[in-house]
Amino acid sequence: MENKQTKETKPVNTRALKSGSYSLMMCALALVLVIVINLLVGALPSTFTKLDASSVDVLTLSDESKEIAAGITTPVTLYLIAQRGAEDVTIRSLLERYADLNSNIKVASVDPDTNPAFTSQFTTDTLSPNSVIVDGELRDYVIDYYEIYVTSYDNITEEDLYNYYYYGIEPKGTPYFYGELMLSSALDFVTSEKIPTAYYLSGHSEDPLSEALQAYFTTDNIITAELSLLSEEKIPADCSAIILNNPKADLSAYEAELLTSYMKAGGNLILVTDFRYYTNAKMPNLASIAALMGMKSEDGLLVETNKSNYNSYPTYLIPVLGSTGPVEKLEASSLYTLIPNAHGIVLTGEGSASAASLLKTTVDSYVKKAGQNLTTYEKEKGDVDGPFSAAASSTLGESKMVWFASPAIIDGQWDYYVNGGNSEVFMASVNWMCEKAVSLSILAKQMQVEALVVPAGAAGLWSTVLTIALPLGILAGGFVIWYRRRRK
Repeated sequence: MENKQTKETKPVNTRALKSGSYSLMMCALALVLVIVINLLVGALPSTFTKLDASSVDVLTLSDESKEIAAGITTPVTLYLIAQRGAEDVTIRSLLERYADLNSNIKVASVDPDTNPAFTSQFTTDTLSPNSVIVDGELRDYVIDYYEIYVTSYDNITEEDLYNYYYYGIEPKGTPYFYGELMLSSALDFVTSEKIPTAYYLSGHSEDPLSEALQAYFTTDNIITAELSLLSEEKIPADCSAIILNNPKADLSAYEAELLTSYMKAGGNLILVTDFRYYTNAKMPNLASIAALMGMKSEDGLLVETNKSNYNSYPTYLIPVLGSTGPVEKLEASSLYTLIPNAHGIVLTGEGSASAASLLKTTVDSYVKKAGQNLTTYEKEKGDVDGPFSAAASSTLGESKMVWFASPAIIDGQWDYYVNGGNSEVFMASVNWMCEKAVSLSILAKQMQVEALVVPAGAAGLWSTVLTIALPLGILAGGFVIWYRRRRK
């Protein structure tokens, strides 16, 4: 009889089986949890998932940009024109920041290699890689890459020019990032129902609008054009505001009548005057329009004696910012204006107009009647006590007027000293008249970071610490751990 050997069956280790099943289940749950978290994080706005780690906050949007983006009610697409895999990370992240603010804003990338005809729908120019096209229902706007990254070259020498033209060596410059400014301006342009037009008068030896001021109008999407009232029978229908910039002569009777009718019908006027040329007696026709709007000039030179409200000289005014009309939304606590050599503006309270001070001197101010012939800043007989306005606004029905008593309000030199405060007040006034909710006072962001300068003594100390002391400390710690383990 054949003996069959039977193999002994080992008992099942139920404890190990349970432990293995538990570990497998926990691994599966952990995997599911990681996937769910990944999906949730991917759905979060880039504001939370892509932090702005740059030293100059290039991805941090200003309140003006947020207001523009949040107010968009029609679809807008931001196209990044770049080869696949060669997208500028900063620009792409900035576009996503705008899209996070409003579901009407979408971001898309277009590879010009695979879709070469795409840009021809918007422009005939050849765009640089990583340019942006902002496409809205009303219109579109093209931003070239080199309008976003701009290098400013200051103090270029003849040697720099020689090296550039003959050897191709670019001179050293300061790089700036205009991404937020360009994109916010473009979004405002493509979604605005109407693009306003501001006409600046000619024929009275007015000061021309500077290039810097023209750039502010362009950024705020306001068209500017010259206007001579002598050749017009009426103010153009598309006129949102008229700018009379430091006239040296009075309006003619015909011009004054035309402008008065325009103001009574709901027109808007920005007047900039200079105490050297404007007085009530020299310009009675222009003074009559100011009177219609409840304002008049206190002729002479405005002097401030409160030391907190002037700079260097008592005629270099640092007036108090008002809180109504065009400056209502401006931050009075952080915005300063510098207004030199102004005459006084008085709010008469006459007629139906409602006038308010925009830039006001203190009770310690007065108007020197001697004007440019003054020999002392001390108050003399005939001088008129303040306070006065260096700028004022007025409304009459739908009509609006803003009067600046010094051309320094739009002079770049004085604007520089107050970090753009003068131009911000001026453009706020323009936007108030043009019924634009937001004025784009966004500054370009300097990309160049100053090098960290370490004194020689500190450099020697840190060199010793990092190259000698730290390695020796790590070796000593390792030896102690090894010795303790060896003794066990």
